[in-house]
Amino acid sequence: MDTLPHHASEGNTPLKRCPKCGVTYPATSEFFWRDKTAKDGLRTPCRQCRLKPPKVSGVPEGHRRCSVCKVILPATTDFFHRNGKSGLYQQCKICKRKTQKAYLSNPETYKYRLAHHRDYMRRADIRERTRIQGLAYRQRPGYHEHRRAYKKAHYQIVRDHIRSQNRAYYRRVSVSTHQWRTYGQNRRSRKRGVSGTYTPQQIQELLKRQRYCCYYCHDKFERRGRGYVYHIDHTFPLSRVIGTDIPANDISYLVLSCPTCNLRKGDKFPWEFPEGGRLL
Repeated sequence: MDTLPHHASEGNTPLKRCPKCGVTYPATSEFFWRDKTAKDGLRTPCRQCRLKPPKVSGVPEGHRRCSVCKVILPATTDFFHRNGKSGLYQQCKICKRKTQKAYLSNPETYKYRLAHHRDYMRRADIRERTRIQGLAYRQRPGYHEHRRAYKKAHYQIVRDHIRSQNRAYYRRVSVSTHQWRTYGQNRRSRKRGVSGTYTPQQIQELLKRQRYCCYYCHDKFERRGRGYVYHIDHTFPLSRVIGTDIPANDISYLVLSCPTCNLRKGDKFPWEFPEGGRLL
């Protein structure tokens, strides 16, 4: 056994004696784990003593006793998680899972881990590393084919689900709902039989000219998200001008109204609707 004094040194490197095995080693991180709270910045005992599994009596070779439940299990990764220092953890997988669950269920622990993860992911070097890793992953051979196949299968599942929901819905709907569907189909047919066209850009210009207000009641349109809630109203009803030369579907025959006024107007001409003669 080496019996060099504690402060003896070979050259300029100080020495440190392990209290467990009694061997004196150079006081470096090669022989001792680092510890900021220690005076010399090193932890005792030495690395060799810390890496040695504890001597447990009554445990067969190739087995290990869990430090929590005290059950003897085979020393394999089927029963113990890997540990980079000693090979396997002292706790079995079941006890380790329970301990980890109790630790993570603490609200203070959750807040601390969340704040730590947020600060860690906002670091410039971590963001750059994540970007490079993502770029390398997307450049792997077969990535795009796998992605397309995944999306195709996923959206097929979504479409099947929506169809099944729609079929179940239309089995329960009342006759009035089918009447509304018939009304919508008839309206589209009448719209195709009336001359005149307009573009979305013209509707946006008309919205600005009306100052985002209803043409009839002058109330501001309801703001929802990035847009407004309004109806495109045909001042000359399609059902009453079909078969004539009036271009009722042209932008000059259209106004923007709130849903209430548009539904109240119905199929009336402007002079038949009390609020129809107003101008902004």
